[in-house]
Amino acid sequence: MNGSPYYEATVSEPKLKACPFCGGEASLFQAGNEGDEDTLVVCATTDCRCSPYAEKEIKKRPSAEIAWNRRAPVLTPERREALEEALPLLDYYASSCPPGFSATAVRITEAYAKAAATLRAWLEEEVG
Repeated sequence: MNGSPYYEATVSEPKLKACPFCGGEASLFQAGNEGDEDTLVVCATTDCRCSPYAEKEIKKRPSAEIAWNRRAPVLTPERREALEEALPLLDYYASSCPPGFSATAVRITEAYAKAAATLRAWLEEEVG
């Protein structure tokens, strides 16, 4: 250590993902006395407003890496297109149960209708 209470740790697996705000490189820092360090993962980009503040201190390095790497799913244009292409198929199956079919077939048809409605609403929300 260089006299500073913070020092950059050597990053090992798992690899840290880029900053979710600016896409910059992430750095892992450990602070404290050896063997009793707190771990922080921060964006290394100086003008990024990403903050390392956490409500609950993360003492262990693997937990900090896992927390930093956690992301909400990203809806890429390719994934959006695939989901939009699935809607007509869901609609088809949702309307494919003629009268007189078993209760199980009706429930399956209702499940397809619900899945289509949920997916449609989610896709509309993602656009907004």
